[in-house]
Amino acid sequence: MNKFIIKDILIENSTKDIAKGEKYSFSEGINFICGNNEAGKSSLMKFIKDGFFLEKGEDSGKIYFDIIRDNNKTSYRADIKLSAGKDGRCKIFDTASNPVPYSVIEQAINRKYFEQGFYINLDDLNLVKNNDVSLI
Repeated sequence: MNKFIIKDILIENSTKDIAKGEKYSFSEGINFICGNNEAGKSSLMKFIKDGFFLEKGEDSGKIYFDIIRDNNKTSYRADIKLSAGKDGRCKIFDTASNPVPYSVIEQAINRKYFEQGFYINLDDLNLVKNNDVSLI
């Protein structure tokens, strides 16, 4: 089973309620995004979903993430651009800034989870229930 972990998000430009130039950092496991109405919580989730899957987005920025396969972790960067056209989806790079095929995304995550919003992995939820993980 693959594990997909988003580490950091840097918003460079957005038409939504997300602060431009803001860096959002996440920890491994469960992350809760809390805030007032219209603070940008849903916009941040939409940035991630649209950035990975839409061919023409409204926002730009970077998403730093890891993929763990068979206990091997590889780090990547997705460049989200104001792009259009046939190959307008995000561009993926490894830590040395070498281009990586977009298929690394399709092999690691299931689009339906992003279309339905984010979900909580039951194994992670059990860790919280057993107090093996702290929530911030």
